[in-house]
Amino acid sequence: MQKDPTNGSGVKAEEFMKTGVIRKMSHLERAFYQIPGLKVTLVARITGKVDANKLQKAIDRIPQKHPLLGARVVFDAKNTAWFTMADAEKPKLKLRKRSSSALWFNELQKMQAEMFEPQQRPMADYMLIYDDEGADMIFIISHAITDGTAMVLLLRDLMNLYADPQLQPEQVIPLQMSDYMAPAKPSLKRWITNQYVSKYNKQWLKDPHFFDWHDYKAINDAFWKKYTYGSVFLELKEKQLTVLQQKCHNHEVSVGSAIALAFLAAHEELQGAFTGKKRAISIPFDMRRHATRPVGDLFSLCVGAFMFPFHYKAKRSFWDNARELNRLVKKNVKQLNSAYLELEYFDASFLDAFNVFAYPVIKRWNLIRHTENLKRFAEDTKNPAFQIAKSYQEKVPGTLFSNVGKINIPNTYGDLKISRLALPSVINENTKMLLVGATISNHLVFTLAFLEEANNPALPETKRRIQVRNRALELLGFPEAVSPDPFH
Repeated sequence: MQKDPTNGSGVKAEEFMKTGVIRKMSHLERAFYQIPGLKVTLVARITGKVDANKLQKAIDRIPQKHPLLGARVVFDAKNTAWFTMADAEKPKLKLRKRSSSALWFNELQKMQAEMFEPQQRPMADYMLIYDDEGADMIFIISHAITDGTAMVLLLRDLMNLYADPQLQPEQVIPLQMSDYMAPAKPSLKRWITNQYVSKYNKQWLKDPHFFDWHDYKAINDAFWKKYTYGSVFLELKEKQLTVLQQKCHNHEVSVGSAIALAFLAAHEELQGAFTGKKRAISIPFDMRRHATRPVGDLFSLCVGAFMFPFHYKAKRSFWDNARELNRLVKKNVKQLNSAYLELEYFDASFLDAFNVFAYPVIKRWNLIRHTENLKRFAEDTKNPAFQIAKSYQEKVPGTLFSNVGKINIPNTYGDLKISRLALPSVINENTKMLLVGATISNHLVFTLAFLEEANNPALPETKRRIQVRNRALELLGFPEAVSPDPFH
């Protein structure tokens, strides 16, 4: 049952459009808020001539369907964050004439480094790269309000509004996903965690630090002075995908598990095995599939992630390893509950400090502009945020794998057709293997995302990741697909 019919806002769901207030930002959403690189991206290849004016009008109307896409973030006197549509600016579609086949990626890199100003406008950017034959649509949305499934819903609903300007979309109220999940069972581990967090909350609240937009911007700018966004793609077209699906069926393994295993095996073979706690896999999972009651087309952050130890055993066959990985994924999926969406036991300002600011200050202080807040925070070396940040970073796994799977939306909208879709992964400084995949129109695309050293023309990391991708293709049985092109 839903815990609070007003979503903590004091405003009934059907009334929020009148006030602009949507709901409180959850602690999990706040944890994803304004972390550099924590954006979800969708790139769709469109066949047909796209009318930019019609697309802009569809973008203007999409918050009628999904309110978070029209929301900004405000903070009250108690440092509680809220989503509101009141006085929010409307996103503007950016237009680029296609001048090269790589323009979409060059623009995506720039958009990744641009910081949202969520207290003024929605956390969403849109771009159309076009020529006479078609276009690339790029959507970049903060991970605080979206996930891979939600991005697909956005694409479908935007295309519907584009194809039929008279369409009146049915609104989907963005409730808290945790309200739809089975509650976590009490356990000794959970009790100990709560005691541990309570202790550090009390220590933190004796002398807390609060941060503003200037502090977020300083962290963001420092991050993108150090890095640039990189991606390498693995693509399988219809015939290749059919072959892989048959292989996976014969070995009782999902396509996602086979591809994840191929990348992990290739990485260990070429770059060396992960060690310690990095020898683990984290898998984000769409919690909509595990709701206790229907959630509809909920556009929100609805991802929970589980983690388990795993490494490729070279003495066993590839498919034996794949079956073991597949078994562990299924086992962990059965245990998903609301605990995977909750961080409520942390004080909000404490969460901001150790999740967003502590680690960058530790690692990149020489690049960070010294705002007064950050200077005071950095000098307060005994505050618990630094201890917690170090502890959390040590637990980050080496591999994160997510497969949205087969996209069950139409690929034709009027005279436009979606011919290719990719979901370039979010990026993380501490997770070396970040892999996200999706399939549409019998065309599978997996993206291996990473951070490249900024202003390094040699692109060493890109070259290493191409080698890993190519070896993964060989392990899957597609040596003919090997290429020096990162986007092939």
